[in-house]
Order: sequence, then structure tokens, then C-alpha cells
Amino acid sequence: MKRKILLVDDNKIELEMLTLFLKDEYDILTADSGESALAVLGKKYLTISVIVLDIVMPGMDGYEVMERIKKNSLYAPIPIIVVTALDDIEAHEKALEYGANGFISKPFSGSMILHSVRNAVKLRETSAIANMYRRDRLTNLYNRETFFAEVERTVKRNRPGSYIISCFDIENFKVVNDQYGTEVGDNVLRHVANCISLFVNRVGGTVCRYTADKFAMLFPEEYKDSDEIKLFHRDAMTPPCINRPIRIRIGRYLVSDFSLTPNAMLDRAILAEGSIKGRYDTYIADYDDSMRTNMLYEQQIVNEMAGALRDGQFEAWVQPQYNHATGALIGAEALARWRRDGEIVPPCDFIPIFERNGFIYEMDQYIWRQVCINLRRWLDNGRTPLPISVNISRYDLFQEDFLDVIFGLVQEYRLSTDMLRLEVTESAFAESTNTIINVVNKLIKHGFTVEIDDFGSGYSSLNTLKDVPASILKLDMGFIEDSSDSNRGGNILESVVRMAKWLGMSVIAEGVETKEQADYLKSIGCGYIQGYLYAKPMLLDEYAILCKSSDKEPELNKLKTVDTWDNDSFWDPKSMETLIFNSYVGAACIFEYSNGKSEILRCNDKYKEIFTGDFAYDFTRTGVDPLIYLDEDNKAIVSANIQNAIDTKEESTCDVCLSNGKGRTIYLRSSIRLIATTADRYLFYCVLTNMSEMMDAMDKLRAKEEQKRGSKSKS
Repeated sequence: MKRKILLVDDNKIELEMLTLFLKDEYDILTADSGESALAVLGKKYLTISVIVLDIVMPGMDGYEVMERIKKNSLYAPIPIIVVTALDDIEAHEKALEYGANGFISKPFSGSMILHSVRNAVKLRETSAIANMYRRDRLTNLYNRETFFAEVERTVKRNRPGSYIISCFDIENFKVVNDQYGTEVGDNVLRHVANCISLFVNRVGGTVCRYTADKFAMLFPEEYKDSDEIKLFHRDAMTPPCINRPIRIRIGRYLVSDFSLTPNAMLDRAILAEGSIKGRYDTYIADYDDSMRTNMLYEQQIVNEMAGALRDGQFEAWVQPQYNHATGALIGAEALARWRRDGEIVPPCDFIPIFERNGFIYEMDQYIWRQVCINLRRWLDNGRTPLPISVNISRYDLFQEDFLDVIFGLVQEYRLSTDMLRLEVTESAFAESTNTIINVVNKLIKHGFTVEIDDFGSGYSSLNTLKDVPASILKLDMGFIEDSSDSNRGGNILESVVRMAKWLGMSVIAEGVETKEQADYLKSIGCGYIQGYLYAKPMLLDEYAILCKSSDKEPELNKLKTVDTWDNDSFWDPKSMETLIFNSYVGAACIFEYSNGKSEILRCNDKYKEIFTGDFAYDFTRTGVDPLIYLDEDNKAIVSANIQNAIDTKEESTCDVCLSNGKGRTIYLRSSIRLIATTADRYLFYCVLTNMSEMMDAMDKLRAKEEQKRGSKSKS
């Protein structure tokens, strides 16, 4: 197969002559400017054996082309033969300074051209063989071993603290390969490699691709937070071969301890990079000694976990749940605890590690079984235990035998599925949502109660409510605590509680520590709580004693609807019920009533038409309380009508009149019916009839009758 030669010359005659001399022995690529030469290199550099370059060109001359080539580690190994005038000694010397490997003089000699190119090809292939053992084949960067040798040679010639070793990890690079294909993925890696090389060539240092989508770099400390490094990072994140930016995490270690091997130095940078995995508020981290301490502690946990499970060091604890309105016990959540050498290991120390390495599934199965064993024991002792919720991690849901394990446990211990509730963390639905929803649907179909745990702590909250048919929502009180505007957070929390209830979900708030929090939750319709206010996590035997002395509520309050009301269909914007509500029923709205206050949740266009024109009050805006616009007499009429509808469970009708304060009065007939209840909240369907024209006509008729009676009396 012929080698490829790139000829760069703006003179068409000279380009044709060079091509004529070389075309029988080589494949020829041509470029008529420095810019076009670099463009060709960007696509073909891996296959080009030699560059023949004219020095004198308009725009970007040959010297600038050589400078750019030699600064790019991907192009630098390609030999360059410079075309100059025969007697231009100054041009020869300058070309050598810029990295030329040979010369062709004008006027051209065919044999001299061939000899020069053949020698350059041999140089290229000889150096390529040597580089095979020193460089990464895809990016032409140093490989790991060569990089470490360069690091050791460089840092020991300088004082401690002069250099930084840094690692770069392309986040979710597998997604790039899956979405665009491996060829495009390789181009992304080359782009990142090129950006790093340009930076290193500019500031000094060395760089390698040490594995897959990960790179390492050594550079002078003075450029740590420089504009140059920020520019390099920005450029590296925007590869031109894909239509979206990539995210690159960076870890850095200041080379201050020369007793460390280069490998250990890089390990410290990798530790720093790993500390920000999953964070979106920063992309760069510097190593400190606590990271290594944490790594060693994590390794200790990993080394001991299997033996701890085998020896029964893990324990199933529970945290009770209460109805704050009645003080009754409603159930509990099972929690994993690790008792090691008589001390309790904090769950935050081991659970994230187990979730990363997959051991969480083995530990969870152990906890599930302990809960089932105790539920069965209590049943056998003649007691009626309350439901206990167990945690299901995202990792668990992807295991092939997960459903068989869960179904098998309730069968083995002869438990009803409503006794073992399943908590799935909301963040589990952030990725691979369809897969997880399919598993959740199978659990529900089998009769299990599924809870969405830690709602408000993730990034997919509303989608989760929309797509996951769970029965219980667990609110994370950290949603308010972490907010700089507690009023705003409280308003959102109230809306979430209402939304969940009208979707048919019970709501439990977890992390409740004060009576003020509990009272506030109760005021917005969330009476079920879990937290230190009532009880800390405890052993199962302690919980059994607590149950004996506590009032219990075995069932949670749930949405109750009239027999003819399809709650799911009505809130579906594509359903027939919604179409009828919007188009055919007349003036209608849905409103919520609680503790003397009402709030419009939904209204149709015909309802809005009643209040068009110069009417001052906006009854049509969702969230508005219509009662605040009524005078005391009319408010009393409406309130009595609402109470009658609640008491009778039948349609109830009343007439009211409203004034806009500018002389306009409208008369309305309001027919309402209760369609759903939950705790102390009521959902009503309301149809309004505008009686104003009829009342005006009656007034005119009365006036006319009175006028007639007055005329008769005078006669």
C-alpha cells in the first residue's frame, strides 16, 4: 500500500511539478494554504507519512504552519520537508529551528525530491516503531509508563511544589459511545487529547492517556488557576464532532512529597477527582490528606463487609411513624445498622459504599428477611402488627432475581403483601426510568404498597409523581431546612401535599424533629410523621414493646371518591372526562374546601366567560379563594351550601349575588357535589348558572306590574 504525502504550496505550477515527481510512488494529498493544510491534518494525520511544505505563502506562512504542527502532539511526529531557494541559508537555519527534517531546493530535481521523501518516510516509520511502546495508539499521547518516567525526570529537577499532577475524567463517556457510536467517541477522545496537548505545549509539562476516557497531565504550579487552563477546559468540553458539550471532572495533586512514586501521585489526583463525582456545582478538586484517610477507611469497610454479614453484625432497626393529629402509631420504617466491635457504624459511612460496589443487595436481602421473620413471630404470638416499610435501592431493582426474592419472602413467611411496604428512593427514577417503573408496576400488581422515599431531595420529583403509581409519598423535611426562603419552601411543600392527596397518595413527612414542624405539617394536611420528635430508630424488640402500649391505626387515610368519579381520568389532560369538562358541561370548576377556606384548582372556559368584562374580581385564577370576594351574607349562604353537600353527599344548590363595586351585579346559581375527601379536605365539582338576565327580566316585570297597579289606583 502506498504511503500518503501531504504537499503544501500556494503555487499551482510547483504543486503540479511535485505531484508529478512523487505520484508513482506515493498517494498525494494537496493543500494550497497553511490553513487548508492544518484542516487536512485534522482529518488524515494518522495516515500521513511526510509533509512537504513551502515556506513562502500568503497569510499563514510555512514557519507558522510548522510551529502549530510541532505544538500538537498528534501531528508532531510527522517529518516535514521544507521547500526553499537553493542559496537561502537564513531560511534553512530558521526552518531547522522550527523543526524541519529536510529540504528541497528550487529549481526542483526529481531524483533529489524522491531521495528526500524516501529518507523522511524511513525516519517516520523508525520513530513510529519506537513510539509504539511509548505512546497511546488512539491519541498519540504518552502511555502510562512513559508518562510516569517523564514525571519522575521532571519533578526531581525542581523544588517541591513546583508542579501539579492532574487527572481528567469524561463523565458518562459510555453515553457518548452509545448515542453517537465508537468512531465518534474516538474523535471526542482525540479532541480532548489535542486540547490538553496544546495547553501542555504552551506552558510546559507532559500528558498521557492512562486508560479509556481518562487522561493525566503534569504542568507548572503557576498555571494552576490561570486563564490558560480555564480556556483549555472550556475548549475540551465542546468537541465539534457532537452537538452537545461533555463534562470533564478534574482532580489535582500538588507534587510536594518526592518520596512518592509518580503512580502514587496520580492516585492522589484520582482520589480528588472521585470526591466530586455526582456533583454539579464544581468540576475540579484538589487533594488533601483526609481523602486518603477516607479511602483507607472505605477499603477497611469493603474488606470487612462480607464477614460482617456472615457473622450477623448487621441488624434491622425500625423508626416508628405516627399520626400527629391523634398520637396513634401507624407503622415503621426498617433501617440497617452495623454493630462492629460493640460500636454502631454510622449508616452514612457504609451504605453509599455498598451502593457503589453492589453489596447493598446482599445487605438489603438480609434486612428484608429479618423484618419478615419478626412479622411472622408477632403473628404467631397472636398479635396484629402494623406494616413495616423496607428500603429498596436502585441497584436492587436491576437485579434479575429481585422480584423472585421479594415475592418469595412473603410466601415463605406467609405474610400479606400489605404488611411489607417497599420504599424506593426518588433519585432512583432519575435514570433508566422505564426499567424501574416496569418493576414497580409488577410489585403493585402483585399487591405491594410502594412508597416514594426522600421526595424533594432529587431532581426528578414532578416526573416521578406523574409516572410512578405509588401509594405513599415520603417528604424529606430537608427540603425546607436547606432553603434560604422557608416561606417559599413551605408554600411548595403545601402544594406537593395537596397534589399527592388528590392523586390518591398518602403523605408521610420524615425527619420531623420539633413540635413546630409537626404542627405546621398538620396545618397543611400532612398529619403522618416520622422523626426524632416521636421516636428515634430502635431495635425490633424495643419496637414490639412500644406497640403494646400505643394506640394504633392500621390503615392510612386515603382518597375517597364518589362511585361515578374516575379520579385518574379527570386529571389526565387527554381523557374524555377532561374533554367534556372543558367543552360541553357548561360553566364548571373544581375547588377544594378545608377549614372554612376554598381554593379553585381547575375551571373551564365557560366558567371564565361569566366573569369577563369589567368585573373586578378574578374568580378564574387557580389558587384563588372565591369566598374572600363575597360579603358576609353571601359567604354564609355558600358556606351553608358546602356543609350541606358534605353532610348529605348529594347535590346542593344555592343562589348568590356579586357586585363589582362599579354598579354591575351578577346573580349566580351554584350547584355543587362532593367528589372526593381526604382527612379534613374536600374536593367539589361546581356548576354555575348565570341568572343575571333572568333576574333583570323579573325586575323589569315587577316594575311594570307595579306601574300598572299604580295607574289603576289613580283611576
